[in-house]
Amino acid sequence: MRRTMRKRNSKSPDSNKNILRLTYAITAVFALMIGYMVWFMQAESENAINNPYNARLDHLSEQVIRGKILSNDGRVLAETIVGEDGAEVRGYPYGPLFCHTVGWATRGKTGMEELANFYLLTSHDSLAEKVIREMMDEKDPGDNVVTTLDVDLQQAAYAALGERKGAVAVMEVDTGKILAMVSKPDFDPNQVNTLWDSLVSGEQGEGLLLNRVSQGVYPPGSTFKIVTLLEYMRQYPDEYQNFHFDCDGTYEQGEYTIRCYHGNAHGSQDIAQCFANSCNGAFAYMGTLLNHDSMKKTAEELLFRKLLTERIVKYGELPAVLASGLFFGLFHGNLNQFSYAFLIGLFLGFIYVKTGKLRYTIGLHMAINFIGSSLGTWMLRVTGYMDTMETLTKFLNTKDPTVLADLGNGIVGMFIFGSYASLILMMAGAGLILTWLNRKKFVCCAPEEKVASLGKKKAAVMIGNPGILLYGAFWIGIMIWQLLQ
Repeated sequence: MRRTMRKRNSKSPDSNKNILRLTYAITAVFALMIGYMVWFMQAESENAINNPYNARLDHLSEQVIRGKILSNDGRVLAETIVGEDGAEVRGYPYGPLFCHTVGWATRGKTGMEELANFYLLTSHDSLAEKVIREMMDEKDPGDNVVTTLDVDLQQAAYAALGERKGAVAVMEVDTGKILAMVSKPDFDPNQVNTLWDSLVSGEQGEGLLLNRVSQGVYPPGSTFKIVTLLEYMRQYPDEYQNFHFDCDGTYEQGEYTIRCYHGNAHGSQDIAQCFANSCNGAFAYMGTLLNHDSMKKTAEELLFRKLLTERIVKYGELPAVLASGLFFGLFHGNLNQFSYAFLIGLFLGFIYVKTGKLRYTIGLHMAINFIGSSLGTWMLRVTGYMDTMETLTKFLNTKDPTVLADLGNGIVGMFIFGSYASLILMMAGAGLILTWLNRKKFVCCAPEEKVASLGKKKAAVMIGNPGILLYGAFWIGIMIWQLLQ
């Protein structure tokens, strides 16, 4: 009997260990769930509440009269007008002036109407006032939203743009406040219901619904002159100060003719004047004097991740890829995008260190942005994706199956959106998987170079990249601040 008891007791320690492991695993999962809930409440709850497909907002609109949107000096930019019969009409006193900035609240919501939707449908009146209105079967007034927009500046920018297609944005440098935002062509938001069919028609080709400030995609234009000037100074370090160009408004090179803006003739200029005047002819001529292979390297050096990666890769590919992914995620400037942008950055960084070709990563990044912005927006409009989501939301609220008959071809739009989301997830997953699988295989770019020690790696990163580190620290601080809001 004693021997039997000993054998049974000998098994108990292993059983206890398994129970402890299971307990730790359950505790860890529970802690992760709590952590996710805290993160969601701090970082994502506002986005979820303000989502236009949130049925709670429809419920709020039945109880609250939508608040006003005001300029920085209190002038009304948008308000809800209640008729004698109780019908509510959203009015925009300035008509087309704030069309894209303030947006509209009919046929979906855009601009400030979308951004501040939850706040406009939230009332902070006293409980007693709310009870009295409830007894009188009246709605509560929603909160007003005060913007940083300046009406006078907006009118000046609107007049200056005239009938031309384009955009004007005015920002207060010290604070980042947007004082004016104009996009043309435009339309009167008070007539959205009347004009809707023509606004969404692909035949008009004017892009009336497009906010060219926040949604427009533009070529770099004269900003690339900075790259040209830098390369010229590098190739001619002892001569660039003596650069001279006589501008008569045009510059001809072979079959090509380069014109300055509006054909302006800048006359005799040194290099500083050429840059200050943004003289197209001078920089075109400067470009003919440069070694194109060297200029290509300079351009790549100034583009995303090249400079940082090249400085760190000699200390090992793994630190270079991780740093590339980290700052690629930080550069997006918000927590929502950082989560997947970091993993995509790993994937792009992996491609670069293995191929040495930045064009591949640039091409992939451009393709992702193009699909998600220009092509995606066009496809969703053509396929009726937004109408489909409105139909689904209506079905969820009413539970009426006949509503689903209006889905139409919007399913195609949902499929396209899902495909794009899947592409992003696959690239993010590829970045994580490739980095993990190759964690022990990463080597220096140059086989003859010896990988530096961990201490030297840290020193190289800290000393060699102060600017990029300060920038990264700034965005980390911003994200922490977002979490604490």
